[in-house]
Amino acid sequence: MGIAYYNGDIGRTEEIRVPLSDRAVFFGDGIYDAAMGRRGKIYLEKEHTDRFMTNARRLDIPLPFGESELCEVLYDLVERSGEECFFLYFQLTRYGEVRKHAYDKCQRSNLLITVNPLALPDPKRRLSLVSYPDRRYEYCHIKTLNLLPAVLASSYATGMGADEAVFHRGNTVTECAHSNISILKGKKLITHPTDRHILPGTTRARLIEICKEMGIEVEERAFTRGELLRSDAALVTSSSKLCLVAKSVDGVSLHLRAKQAAEEICQRFFDDFVSETGGK
Repeated sequence: MGIAYYNGDIGRTEEIRVPLSDRAVFFGDGIYDAAMGRRGKIYLEKEHTDRFMTNARRLDIPLPFGESELCEVLYDLVERSGEECFFLYFQLTRYGEVRKHAYDKCQRSNLLITVNPLALPDPKRRLSLVSYPDRRYEYCHIKTLNLLPAVLASSYATGMGADEAVFHRGNTVTECAHSNISILKGKKLITHPTDRHILPGTTRARLIEICKEMGIEVEERAFTRGELLRSDAALVTSSSKLCLVAKSVDGVSLHLRAKQAAEEICQRFFDDFVSETGGK
């Protein structure tokens, strides 16, 4: 089992208790972020903590600490966990005395952190995808705790024997239940722009950098379900799996005409993670 922190209390995850005064209980009133790490180092640490602080301000949740203070707490818990490779989760929620929708701006916030063991991702793994209608609200760009649509989509994917669900609004692909998705077509990476319909993933941003380093042109625009099926490769990025190639969508095999480029991107991602977290 992992280790957890809640407002200064530290213990095993099964020991820490969250009170009803935490508005996450009744309203999901909070934000979170998550990162993978290894050998005491958090991969893309700055990108994750920047997004966390930005999202707290967007939702008017009080920040009782600065970014450097947050990092100190995160690294302390990582060190206490003693895990070689780990998954770090941290959330900030609004405090409230009683259940009511309106909140008191003077109230404090609650910080919850967990660190759990995680196996190293396999860059050669192939994912099977299923499509799922995107009926979410217009806050997809903020990493909030309101994850019911993702829960339902993920459960649907599991029931269909797939690894991940691809959200679509009509014919437009947005992202996955807990990943971003991009496609390779010709010598170009096409990825949905960071509007209100997708989360601006930290690994998606690193994907763009890696493609540019490889001389691959990047186009940030929406693409269709048809373009996904006709793509030369589809790449799924997330904080826990880095970058993986999709092998099928709704049971239809993808052609992988850009197999070599896709595999090189995934390997570069993995090598970057290893290099930034203590080397081999």
